[in-house]
Amino acid sequence: MCVVSFANLPCDASFEYCFARLSFIQGVSVFEASVEAAFSAAHRVRLPDGSLEPLHGHDWCVAATFARCELDESGFVVDFIAAERCLAAIVGQLHHRDLNTCELMAGLNPTAEIVARGIFEKLAEDDSLGRALHRVRITEAPGCSATYLKPTE
Repeated sequence: MCVVSFANLPCDASFEYCFARLSFIQGVSVFEASVEAAFSAAHRVRLPDGSLEPLHGHDWCVAATFARCELDESGFVVDFIAAERCLAAIVGQLHHRDLNTCELMAGLNPTAEIVARGIFEKLAEDDSLGRALHRVRITEAPGCSATYLKPTE
């Protein structure tokens, strides 16, 4: 188990910066492995003023990142095949769909942030993946991405 302290870091520092810096300072090794998938889907986002964007689509890209301080007995962070299959099953439920009407987003405003969290939560349900799952990053258009990070335990 790795224990990392966030004391004495600037409050506006990114999680990745903090984690990398503390890993270096405290001598903690961290391994990451990621799998990616893509899907095409439409959504209609409710804006802060209450209005709705017009229905529009994106070619979404998803990267799920798994992290561990120590590799498993076989030398892996995660089983790539299992992670790819699980992620593919989740994005398969979103592909060529209106995110406003799909089960994963039921009752939610399907912003990139909410989609990232939804995919993270579905991946985390898999016992073989959930423990090492660290973050899900989703890109809805070039230069526009959102990341959901594993909550601290």
